Amino acid sequence: MQEHQLADFYRKYSKIAMKIAYNKVEDYYLAQDIVQEVFLKLFLKGSSLEENVVKPWLLVVTDHTAIDYRRKYFKRNIFSLMDTDLDEEAECSMENLIMEEEQNLAYDCQSLQKKIFHGLAKKNHVWYDIILSLYVKDRTPEQVADQMGLTLPHMRTTLSRARKWIRKEYGKEFRELGL
Repeated sequence: MQEHQLADFYRKYSKIAMKIAYNKVEDYYLAQDIVQEVFLKLFLKGSSLEENVVKPWLLVVTDHTAIDYRRKYFKRNIFSLMDTDLDEEAECSMENLIMEEEQNLAYDCQSLQKKIFHGLAKKNHVWYDIILSLYVKDRTPEQVADQMGLTLPHMRTTLSRARKWIRKEYGKEFRELGL
């Protein structure tokens, strides 16, 4: 694996890896160490991983590494059993990191949603109306079929075609967002 690839992966996935590690060990600095170790493992793994499996691999390895650290440190009593808080700087940093990640994901999801609805409206207005009625207006399939003057089986077939088109056109973007 080349350094620029590792840097790209780090830029894309380090925040979510940090969140996973922190949720397991509840120690900001230890979570940083875990993420570093995971990316070192990725670098050593080299080109044996295909690009499309890097994110799932990183998430699983981060989870397992954090669990291993937690077990090891609990056995050695490094984690205090007393009620102590993280120092304020680490706690703020982690909260900011999590909040920023959630805001970015929400923005990306909203952008993708707009893109899908725009694409649907352009491709087929009936698909657009069905998806909008079912998923935005929370109508039942029976209500939508009745409203549009379609039989229920015909409406479901049309919905199936619309979903298939959405998966084909936007599936890659869904996967990139981790949805």
